[in-house]
Amino acid sequence: AIAAVPSPGAYLVCPSCGAEHPARVGAIPASPRFAGNVLPEAIPGGELYACGGCALWFRHPCLPPESLRVLYSHGSAQAWPDEGMARPDWTLVRELLRRHLPCGRVLDVGCFDGGLLATLGTLYETFGVEMNPLAAQRAADRGITLLGEDFAQIEHGSERFDAVIATDVIEHMPDPRRFVAACARLLSPGGLLLISTGSTDAWSWRFMGGRYWYCANAEHLCFLNEAWVRRASALLGLEVVSVVRFAHDASQLRAVTQVGLNLAYRLAPGAFAVARRWLARDPQTRARADLRRTPPSWSTARDHMLFALRAAH
Repeated sequence: AIAAVPSPGAYLVCPSCGAEHPARVGAIPASPRFAGNVLPEAIPGGELYACGGCALWFRHPCLPPESLRVLYSHGSAQAWPDEGMARPDWTLVRELLRRHLPCGRVLDVGCFDGGLLATLGTLYETFGVEMNPLAAQRAADRGITLLGEDFAQIEHGSERFDAVIATDVIEHMPDPRRFVAACARLLSPGGLLLISTGSTDAWSWRFMGGRYWYCANAEHLCFLNEAWVRRASALLGLEVVSVVRFAHDASQLRAVTQVGLNLAYRLAPGAFAVARRWLARDPQTRARADLRRTPPSWSTARDHMLFALRAAH
């Protein structure tokens, strides 16, 4: 059984820096999906808030950790398809590694099936952490050394790495600064920390507010931007090597379509849901109102970033 979302309560502080009175951005739609699976009942979305202290955006309230663990353990092994060499974030990771680290020990936190590590070549010794058992087995079959299923199992260990990677992971953490600090502890002197995630600096996100597609994933708890990266890095004693914004999809035709769909959803979500009912090819979407009310994707927006941080020598 999945525990209910806790009530919002009257007193709210930033989950990362503890600053009081974060600004409300807007309501987040309920999510009928989690980790690739359609749920029997949608998870309430809660509200999107922006912290005036550290610039973090975050969801509140959200599911308790025990419920999240149950949902993740039942996640689909096909939830995050392997796009191989073509993924822009993976391309950026490879470019940064080859520029700053021609060889060495590389850890991928949340490596899924090892797709990214498998593209790095033979000059790197590759390690991974992954909680999905099917995905972890596929990573092991690729020759990647799995260190555990939970990052907590290794974050205080003695292993050190020349680079730590976390692509599409930090947004799942309730306290992203703590996660960055834990990853940094695993770095050798001068090592690189490479993290990709959504960026609230995107104009598309600012336009949609809490209705943005990236917020509607119930497993996404916090949302970063460049200001947060620079403030957190300074507090943790890490050097910011680069912050690069990117889109996952470069199709111009799809970009026009997605702008139109999101505009329609933003201005008239009820009419959008009615239209989706009649146009959806999936019978499940036609039958369930909560599926029809989810925001349309915006994969062509430059709403992601990859930031590279360096540990002190």
